[in-house]
Amino acid sequence: MEWHAAVIPGVQGYTDLCAGQGGLVFGFADQRRFFVFDAAKRQVVHQEDMSVRFGRCTSQQGTRAFVTDGRVISTSSS
Repeated sequence: MEWHAAVIPGVQGYTDLCAGQGGLVFGFADQRRFFVFDAAKRQVVHQEDMSVRFGRCTSQQGTRAFVTDGRVISTSSS
C-alpha cells in the first residue's frame, strides 16, 4: 500500500467510481455528492452536491451511476 487516507472526511459510502483520463477518478459520495479525485495529487479537485438538482443516485444492486463505453473523457476549459 502506497497511500491511505480519507478522500472526503465523514463520507459513509461511495456509490460508484469510474477511472478517467490523466489519473482522474469520478465518483459519488453518500449518494449525493459528485466528486473528481486526482490520484496523482491525492486530492479532490471538484465536488458538488447533485441531490439538489437531480435527487440521490442509485445504490446497492441497482444500476450504476455512470454509463460508459469503457472510458470517461474529461474536458476542461483550462
